[in-house]
Amino acid sequence: MTGPSTPVVVERTFHAPIAAVWDAITNNDAMKQWYFKLPEFRPEVGFEFEFEGGPPDKEPYLHKCKIIEVIPMKKLAHTWRYEGWKGHTVVTWELFEDGANTRLRLTHSGLESFVQNNNPDLDAKNFEAGWTDIIGRSLKEFVETRSSSIDRSMDATRILDAPRDLVWSVLTDPEHIKHWWGPNGFSLTTHEHELRKGGQWNFTMHGPDGTDFLNKMVIEELVPMDRIVLTHGSAPKFQMFISLFDLQDKTELHWRNVFESAEDYKRAVEVFHAIEGLHQNVDRLKTYISNNNNI
Repeated sequence: MTGPSTPVVVERTFHAPIAAVWDAITNNDAMKQWYFKLPEFRPEVGFEFEFEGGPPDKEPYLHKCKIIEVIPMKKLAHTWRYEGWKGHTVVTWELFEDGANTRLRLTHSGLESFVQNNNPDLDAKNFEAGWTDIIGRSLKEFVETRSSSIDRSMDATRILDAPRDLVWSVLTDPEHIKHWWGPNGFSLTTHEHELRKGGQWNFTMHGPDGTDFLNKMVIEELVPMDRIVLTHGSAPKFQMFISLFDLQDKTELHWRNVFESAEDYKRAVEVFHAIEGLHQNVDRLKTYISNNNNI
């Protein structure tokens, strides 16, 4: 139980090497995929960073942090406070090698200093719940999926010249999708599109030589304006992870395809030229958005 002077401590073991976990908690490109959206982050003592976050139904809190200790592959510590609120706390991330796995211990100390604000949002139990979800679900899923799929995944990142709400619409509305989906020369006909978790998206891709390719996908995860995960059920089988990050009037897109097996990956690359196809696909998306500013 967390008392007024007891730090929040969350420990989890990840099926991933320590270098992979360290990269996940110190590389901002990786952090954006499971953590808060930090404009900038460097694991250097004295580096200051800030970000917004908080309950979804309230105005966001501006977090102000400063790195105070770094021991590569072992320990990262930084301050944690809120603009306009009293109190000063410290978050410490520690990594321990456990055979081929990694044990992470997160300690958030000094939370009693927030009591003077009489703000229930800053109660220790909320931090305990938040860190438990972040470490036990978001980070664990990211690290273990990334580590186990390194030989069967392909990635693409682009900066899109449009705000995130517009990009989300272009990603999820079939009336937009038909104009940019697929490699160069392909067109698309959607037969069914249910924009919900568990929803079906069935479509046919028409190749430049007249060959048709029937595709069936299921939406596994849907976080509006933020993330969509789809499963492609027929061979070659894979999951598609698409995430959006706000860059004020622009949007950063991360697109990752993770294949069910190394064999599926090899077939996709050698037979369907999937790596080139992925990059052509996101380039077509970028061009479509750039050419249609009044979407």
